[in-house]
Amino acid sequence: MTGALTVRTVATAALLVALALMPLYAQASGNFFVLTLFTRIVILALAAVSLNLILVMRHDELRPRCLSRHRRLRGRHAGA
Repeated sequence: MTGALTVRTVATAALLVALALMPLYAQASGNFFVLTLFTRIVILALAAVSLNLILVMRHDELRPRCLSRHRRLRGRHAGA
């Protein structure tokens, strides 16, 4: 992995800086709706990432059993 600046790393850094400065912007402008909106967006994003990780882990956990069962059943039908 190189330390070169790519478009992806610059965009990620800009997004993180914007999110970090959001409370300051809301305080200065008196517009707390923006802060509430971005807070809800971040909470929903964390929930989505958590659900994705849970489903991927569960899928990887079940996959070997399903494949071995499928192979056993397929072998049983092939001999009949």
